[in-house]
Amino acid sequence: MRKAIAQFPRTAALRIVNAPAGRKRLDAIRTELASLVPGSAWFVVLRAVLEVASRVESMRSGPNALLPWEPMVSGLARIFVEGNGKLPYWQFSALPFATCPGMGDCARACYSLRAWRNPLPFARQLLNTILLETPAGRSMIARAFRSLPAGTIARLYVDGDFRNVPEIRFWMDLISERPDVHVYGYSKSWAEVIAYDHEQGGRWPENYALRQSGGSKWEGTSLEKQFQALAPVRGPFDYFDATTPAEIRAELRRRYPEAPKVFACPGKCGECVRVNGAWVPACAHPKFEGVPIGIGTH
Repeated sequence: MRKAIAQFPRTAALRIVNAPAGRKRLDAIRTELASLVPGSAWFVVLRAVLEVASRVESMRSGPNALLPWEPMVSGLARIFVEGNGKLPYWQFSALPFATCPGMGDCARACYSLRAWRNPLPFARQLLNTILLETPAGRSMIARAFRSLPAGTIARLYVDGDFRNVPEIRFWMDLISERPDVHVYGYSKSWAEVIAYDHEQGGRWPENYALRQSGGSKWEGTSLEKQFQALAPVRGPFDYFDATTPAEIRAELRRRYPEAPKVFACPGKCGECVRVNGAWVPACAHPKFEGVPIGIGTH
């Protein structure tokens, strides 16, 4: 038996992430719980996730799905969270790796793993991933999305990505319901997004903007240009081993020599660019459509 620990090493988190969905992932959580000191922060949080997740499959979907468990979920790791100075918008995350079918070189520099130093970010990603996998869980996510403040900006998948076409369909149906909410995100799931586009005949919610995220395994393939041509795609967003805006702009010009202009991400979405006196994310704004944007490895 492994020695009981209070903290949660990244290798332990990855064992849960890499476990198959459903009961095998719940078994993986139970196994890791057995190695944690009872009462420690990681133990309390993971046990709460397990308690909710183990009941999701038996809960009915619909308006009252998981209603008795919502206080626990809200206190544990809210489905949508309002951000901070770096990312002040409402945001949704799922587990990286487990939900990233287009993952390529990005795995080398995945910033999501740094958040796993604390139990709540990991728990939120884990619980949201589990909720997406059942009708009752999706009902709960839908209710959370419908409760977002009017006129807000929301970022979809700060961590994680679209796993499949049904998941994209779920989100786009929700986004269509709330034309007052401006939703944006980044994706490496180009094959899945293209398949959804074909299914829908090119129809997307007008209030959804998407960036081509660098590091996809599909870079350099025919899927890249197909993805770039989709209606919601504003252009590429790449990361570089660079530290200054000048270096980032130089890298962007080398990678996209035909682009009329490029933009170095300042690192704070809440202090990105001003449009009509308000701060907005350049990645989502029509003014930056077709403009390659880059950031230093973060």
